[in-house]
Amino acid sequence: MKKKILIVDDDPDIRLVLERQLKKEGYETVSASDGDSGLEAVRRENPNLIILDLMLPKMTGYKVCESIKSSDKYKKIPVIMFTGKEEFMAEELGKSFGADIYLKKTLNQDEVISAAKKLLE
Repeated sequence: MKKKILIVDDDPDIRLVLERQLKKEGYETVSASDGDSGLEAVRRENPNLIILDLMLPKMTGYKVCESIKSSDKYKKIPVIMFTGKEEFMAEELGKSFGADIYLKKTLNQDEVISAAKKLLE
């Protein structure tokens, strides 16, 4: 059975690139474009991994991550917090909300794919 990865990002181009690359690696993908629908997708899809943007409409990635990690049912789902924010404090904050890995957005998505593989092993 294929591992399912939820991508929560408000940028449709980033979602598309990640979906294509993850599908090429043999993963099933689902996506959401804001924090509320991301949290709803976690409940509906029960993914094996979540790639979560930090700056999202309706609910921030921090809040989504905190909701996931404070739930007995979903807290074991690994979360990659994926953001364009460069500040060191953003990384520390992301980890304090329960993110397993914190990555900065770049044009090269290989880092995200290898982090996903590592967390799904």
